[in-house]
Amino acid sequence: MLENPLARYFGRGKEKQKEKSSSLAKSIDQVLEGAPLPVKIIANVLIKPLAGALETVLAENADDTRDLVDQAVRALRRDPDVASALGVPPDAIDAGSILSSMGGSSSINGRVSKNLQLQFQLPSGGVAAVRGKGDETGRMKLVDVQVRAGGRVLTVVGVGGAGGGSGRAGGDGGVIDVEATTIDV
Repeated sequence: MLENPLARYFGRGKEKQKEKSSSLAKSIDQVLEGAPLPVKIIANVLIKPLAGALETVLAENADDTRDLVDQAVRALRRDPDVASALGVPPDAIDAGSILSSMGGSSSINGRVSKNLQLQFQLPSGGVAAVRGKGDETGRMKLVDVQVRAGGRVLTVVGVGGAGGGSGRAGGDGGVIDVEATTIDV
């Protein structure tokens, strides 16, 4: 039997549409349940698309954070100085709560650049400071890891590849990457 083409406008097919909508959009629908029609129209035209975009960005940021923390934990487990400073065996090093997170993304001429910095707790009261940068595929790449434990600051060796720096906590002797393009007018 053929499906009525007007069904999606008059109630049928709403089940499929509701399955696709996000949890944020469902929350907006619940808030607007008793609202006047003009308010509902404005919400559907302006607020819901923005909420959907925000939800997508938050999900991508959570994935980037998880990926960067996993890379940092692997790097921390490989460095014997970190395990010694924390007073635990290398396989006991794991990420605790994330204490702070800061990220940024820019798109210039279609080229997307992402940066992420975060700090998380380590066993025995240590704190790891991690910096990552998005690569060409958009995946987060670990750039720098520092650990504060036992009154010491350790820079994890064998990490990096994006950006400059000397590998020392002071940052002296760093390298600045510059790309210059000449445009004739």
